Amino acid sequence: MALQKSIDAEIKAVGYAAALDRVHTLTAGYLEQTCIKNGVAVPKDKNGNPEINRMVKALKDHYIAAKKIESEMGQTMIKQLSGLLQEYNNVRNNKTFAHANDLINEDEAEFLIKGMVNVIGFIHKIDNKGGGS
Repeated sequence: MALQKSIDAEIKAVGYAAALDRVHTLTAGYLEQTCIKNGVAVPKDKNGNPEINRMVKALKDHYIAAKKIESEMGQTMIKQLSGLLQEYNNVRNNKTFAHANDLINEDEAEFLIKGMVNVIGFIHKIDNKGGGS
């Protein structure tokens, strides 16, 4: 919750672009905890850090097997999330305060953050419902 409060405060004080890297951190932590909660192995890189795009792939497979994502369209969309999250990681590394970078423009930063909020919201909803219909 402290990270969420920090993100909210950063957005209010400085703007969306300044909060992009923290949203990435929040997303990665949420996905890691969701994998653990579901008994899904947390994919890690060579340094032992969780890999955000591979966690989404692992959760996607888990949710499809549990029939929590039933339609072809839903399955296609969640499959695309891993690629989107990889691109989000690239933006985080090259267009945020995570490193010495020029910031992404404010409108695009808001769009990206709201997209991540929707991704996490969807995962939260399907993770907390029972099996498929």
